[in-house]
Amino acid sequence: MIEAAAVIGVDGSVLFWHVPPGRTSGSIPDSRSLWGVLWEHRERLAGVAHTHPGGGVPAPSWEDLTTFAAVEAGLGRRLSWWIASAGHTVVLRYVGPDKYDYRGPELLDEPPWVVELRRHSGMSVSNWREKDHGAWLDLGDFGLLATGPDGDGWWWQVQDAEGRAVASGAASSDEAARKAVIEEARRRLTAALEALRQA
Repeated sequence: MIEAAAVIGVDGSVLFWHVPPGRTSGSIPDSRSLWGVLWEHRERLAGVAHTHPGGGVPAPSWEDLTTFAAVEAGLGRRLSWWIASAGHTVVLRYVGPDKYDYRGPELLDEPPWVVELRRHSGMSVSNWREKDHGAWLDLGDFGLLATGPDGDGWWWQVQDAEGRAVASGAASSDEAARKAVIEEARRRLTAALEALRQA
């Protein structure tokens, strides 16, 4: 999985996909063409989105924060900065007072272009959705089901396209434990999918 980025317009459309050669799992090379797109569309620019491959709620790196500040200084205006991981998306804006104070919420309803952004990054994870009294994460050829209660606890499964369980786990029925087991399932899911793809 490698990082990818997109320039987003105020109407919610993708103005430009930034997927240059030389991307890694931790960085995207700067390019004159990206700056040209930002400058050309500066009046109708909402912001820039990029990925942090892997799971968990993403947080900006120091390089991200310095880039946000530099781009906004160059354009003379504030933008929104989305960061998407395999299962979460946050949107950050400058809140001050310090130069690099960018914060924002995790999105419960992700913009439709996030799915394609993940694909450009080698991640096929889409939004969690309710299914059979649980939460289902669609991964194309695989899926993650977190549901319950089953007896005295919650359970989760990674399922293949035929509905066969390839990994599973359980937790107690309280809300904190349910969230913890889903987070643990997400961590294990990354490893399980990697092993299955290499098989």
